[in-house]
Amino acid sequence: MRTDGAHWKSKQPNYHSIHKWISKNYGKANKCEMPGCNGKSNMFHWALKIGKVYEENIENFMQLCASCHGKYDMTNETRERFRKSAKVNSLFVRDNHMKYETFRKKVSDSRKGMKIPEDVKRKISDSQKGRTIPDDRKLRISLAKKGAKNYSARKVICVKSQKSFDTVKEASDHVGLKYTTLINMLKGRTKNKTTLKYA
Repeated sequence: MRTDGAHWKSKQPNYHSIHKWISKNYGKANKCEMPGCNGKSNMFHWALKIGKVYEENIENFMQLCASCHGKYDMTNETRERFRKSAKVNSLFVRDNHMKYETFRKKVSDSRKGMKIPEDVKRKISDSQKGRTIPDDRKLRISLAKKGAKNYSARKVICVKSQKSFDTVKEASDHVGLKYTTLINMLKGRTKNKTTLKYA
């Protein structure tokens, strides 16, 4: 193994050091040497051959496309490690979500029947006195009207009966669906099971 002029101090080179050496001396990988590769990927890597070690020997490496590289490196041990990691992560997310929901319920329950003291109300009121509302916020407030008067409201039409609705909320109430469910259908995020569409 070459050590003169190397960019590592220890005798054993690491992953990044070896890949820098390969790129410097042999350039970037530009083809896939895996027999039977379908050639769909246009991204190529230098891959360490199974049973070989990271050292300055180009015979230890071969060029693979990203797809073949992933399959080549995916041993049963790696696959099992990924499976266990995914399971642990899903349990962690679920448990923490449950803890958060429990915490929110406790806070909500503790605030039931609470009234803001008069001195606190007065302090809040005093802190707001003399404040000016920026022009852009005034515009947002003036535009934030309910129903069809809202600047972002969109009309919905029934293809079958040609009946029109001024807002998605009216249409969702008419067909008996949740507002968010109908929004997702109209925007194509989920399959539209209704005869409604944006006008």
